[in-house]
Amino acid sequence: MVVIAFSEPIGDREFKVKLLMEIITRKPAVKGKEWRTITYKMNQYLFDHGQWHTPYYFYSDEDCYRYFLRLVEGVTPKKQTATSIGNSPVTAKPEDAIESASPSSRLNYQNFLLKAAEIERQAQENYWRRRHPNIDALLKKTE
Repeated sequence: MVVIAFSEPIGDREFKVKLLMEIITRKPAVKGKEWRTITYKMNQYLFDHGQWHTPYYFYSDEDCYRYFLRLVEGVTPKKQTATSIGNSPVTAKPEDAIESASPSSRLNYQNFLLKAAEIERQAQENYWRRRHPNIDALLKKTE
């Protein structure tokens, strides 16, 4: 008889907070190089916590990004201007935030979720504005 033991599923609160803090800290662009760094750190986290047998490639960049999008799905961030997100300093380090946000701290988790969703929304706006520089004029015509 062979018994295979599986680790705790990925998706625990601490993992999610770590991912959200990486996003808040790095403010990644859509499909930007920052996602490689975030993915590397999340893979290392899984390895360090015994949830994956190697620190390499459990999540690819795209997998990590899709996981994040599922995490913030349905979250409605406050609308901010491009400069308010881009210029707001982040004083906390990701490792500090995990310690300050205990798994029972739902309010902190919600705040992290909202801020990360704001950053994603702004990244999407920036992405489409770069691809279609005249989009604001087109949108004004439809109003």
